[in-house]
Amino acid sequence: RMIREIGIFFMAIPVVELIFSCLMRLFYTNIDPYVDVTGIMTGLVIWYLSRIFGYGQKLQSDVEGLV
Repeated sequence: RMIREIGIFFMAIPVVELIFSCLMRLFYTNIDPYVDVTGIMTGLVIWYLSRIFGYGQKLQSDVEGLV
């Protein structure tokens, strides 16, 4: 669960950067909006890993009931 939350936070950071850069663009016209996409990609990788770990934990609990 915590790994999934870390992945979500990694994906939320570029979205917040985009919102703030657009707001800054409204007040200062000489600023170009810039968003780093690596945070989104890292967040997706972490989120997928959390899904894999969750699936592995589910499989482990299923097997332990059989033994």
